[in-house]
Amino acid sequence: MGDTFFVIDPHSKTDTLGIATFLNSTLGSFLTEVYGRTVMGEGVLLIYGPEITPMPILDPGIITDEDTKVFKKLLPVKINSIFEELGASSPEEVSLDKVKPDRRELDKIIMVKILGHTEEEQLEVYRAVIDLVKSRIEKAKSVGEKRKTKEGIDIDMLVKTVMDKICGETLGKFYKENILSQKNFAVRTIPQPVEEVTTIKGIFGWSLKVGKKHIDCDSEEEAKYLKILAQSGLEKIKIPKDRKYLKKILPELETIKKKMDNIINDYLSSILDHKLREKLLHYIWQEIMK
Repeated sequence: MGDTFFVIDPHSKTDTLGIATFLNSTLGSFLTEVYGRTVMGEGVLLIYGPEITPMPILDPGIITDEDTKVFKKLLPVKINSIFEELGASSPEEVSLDKVKPDRRELDKIIMVKILGHTEEEQLEVYRAVIDLVKSRIEKAKSVGEKRKTKEGIDIDMLVKTVMDKICGETLGKFYKENILSQKNFAVRTIPQPVEEVTTIKGIFGWSLKVGKKHIDCDSEEEAKYLKILAQSGLEKIKIPKDRKYLKKILPELETIKKKMDNIINDYLSSILDHKLREKLLHYIWQEIMK
């Protein structure tokens, strides 16, 4: 897995040095562990848009220029593993005098000068970081039998993370409760594998275009309905014959699909390999439509 870098516009009003000072402290590492994404396999931790947004940080305005000088001193220094930085391989081994001096100096600014943490509270932060990192690495070693891509992404964990974020209100659930419960419906077969899907209004009415193939539809609502479920991976799609009912449920169906897409895109946006992205998308939609 390659590294991911985020750049803050230096011309913006954002205090980049203040933010960097906090995020490079051990308290910043702790929050990264808590909010970060651990589904990439091999014990890798990734923090991206969905995790960064809710992650709390100190107001950079309260970090002074004098404080940021301590951070700048770290720039030419090689940063080692958290175990080496804190001088401990388990929570029980943590002590303040084992922490590397330059890191300890930075942590004192954040945890003592600004936040007023006691020694015991600082120790709790150090212990928690060690515990979280150790648990993440050990968990990665124990899941070798699970499905993984050749890039090391833990497929099962990724799917579970996305499903947890969706919180059970899936497109598959809506389809079962609101479509399959109907007595009168037609069945349309969608060509597989699904390529680009679009709705088209022609001279003779609406149709669904799947790749190079066209499927005639009785109405715009039917075309939109088929598009949503075709994109979800269904091959045989049941359509309520009651047009009024179809029109009634379509807005909710569109809302659910949009929510699913936003969540999925949040978790797959960092994956640039198109084939890998499509493979993971397939696994996720399989679970959503169960």
